Parts: sequence; C-alpha cells; structure tokens
Amino acid sequence: MPAARPADDHRPSFLLGQPFWLADGQDAAQRWDLAIREDEPAIEGLQSAIRPVSDAPARGKHSASWKRIDRSQLVRFAVGDEPHCQRIGVVCGAGLGKTTNLAWLEAAVNGLNRGFHRALGYCLELRDLPRDRHQLLESMVGRVSNRVEATKAAIRHGLRRLLAAGRVTFLLDSLDQADPNPKGPVVAALRELVQGVWRRCRVWVSGRPYAFRTARPALAALEPNIHWQFLRIGQLDQPECRQLLETTERPGAS
Repeated sequence: MPAARPADDHRPSFLLGQPFWLADGQDAAQRWDLAIREDEPAIEGLQSAIRPVSDAPARGKHSASWKRIDRSQLVRFAVGDEPHCQRIGVVCGAGLGKTTNLAWLEAAVNGLNRGFHRALGYCLELRDLPRDRHQLLESMVGRVSNRVEATKAAIRHGLRRLLAAGRVTFLLDSLDQADPNPKGPVVAALRELVQGVWRRCRVWVSGRPYAFRTARPALAALEPNIHWQFLRIGQLDQPECRQLLETTERPGAS
C-alpha cells in the first residue's frame, strides 16, 4: 500500500519548541501517580500556574519523575516495538495543545523516510472510536484514499497487513471530552481495540489528568502484562504565549 502523505502543516513553527516530558520510573503505579497530578513539570525560570492537588501523593526519592525529551524521541516512541511504547497516555493541561501535538505526531510518523516507512499514524477523537473493527477499518480506508492514489481494495489490503503486524499507531484524542467513565462506551471501545486481533498496534490516549484519574482502574486493567507509560505536554513560556495569541488574532489565521 502506498504510504499516506503527511498533511500540510500550517501551525506556527514555534510550537515545535513546546516541551515534552517522559514519566521516568520503573514502577507502573508511581508513573500513574505522577500522571494524574495536576501540577506541571518545573521549567527553569518559569513557574507553573497549576498548583498540585491537595491529595497528591508525596514524592519519595524512589518515585517517578518527569524527564524532558525531544521530539525525535517522541517519534521513535510512536514507531518503536519496545513494550514501553505500546500504551502511552499523553497528559496535558487545559489549552496546551494536545490535539495540535497529536496531529503533528501523526504527520511526523507518516512522513518518515518520505512516506515509505513501514508504519502508519492514525489520529482520531476517542469519542469517535467505534467498537466494531470493520467499521474502524472502513473509516481508515476512506481517509487514506483521500491522500494516496490507489484503489480502496488495495488500501484495505495494505491496512489489514499493517494492523495485523502491529505497525499502526492509534493516536486517540481527548479522553476527558469523550467519557472517562470506566463502565462507559468509550472505555469499552478502547478495550475492544487493545484486546482484539490488532492488539499489537500501539495505542496512545490523550487527556487531562483528572480524566486519567477517573479512568485509571479500567485502563490499568485492560492488559495486565502491558503497563502504561506517560508523556506530558509542557506549558509554553511567556514569549510563545504572546506569539500564539498574536497569531490567532490575526485576520485569516487558523
């Protein structure tokens, strides 16, 4: 199947400097505790506007901590076969651009080796994730067919091979806007995806800390042998915030 071409990126280039943080720790429970905290990782010279929640667990010397990573590492995680790449939660404070960053990651994955890397990034709203795999496949066929010159039958065949081989990274956006209820339809659709015949595919889920706090029992129980890793999208500094506001307010800006 011809590789999907990355979408045109008209987002401000300064957003590429927005920091990403990896939950650095061997213990899965400690990584979860870190991810569901509301406080932002500390950046030298920039004080977080978000204060820790009062019931946040204390940080011991063996607790997980946030380690800053660059975007090349982010892309490697998205296409890597290592166990820690399989299930990743992308935690983000309000208004810090989780949707924009997932769209960037989708384009970056699909643009690897000029589009000929044997991997596919597929981004969609988590609330739009169907429980029926056939319906999801046909949705993927429809989107890819708008970007490549191939018949739908050829695209479908190629996607089935990628999915069976675990070469698709699902980037599922906005757990908080979907429904983090552990007994709700969104978690059920997610369970169907990670426990079915496509279980080797990588699944990333974005959301605010409170959504992961609510869904934690269900997500942690999806696959007992595969533990969740967490990334956090950091806040912009003051000059970047000003530039973002100026860019957004210009006539015709998107």
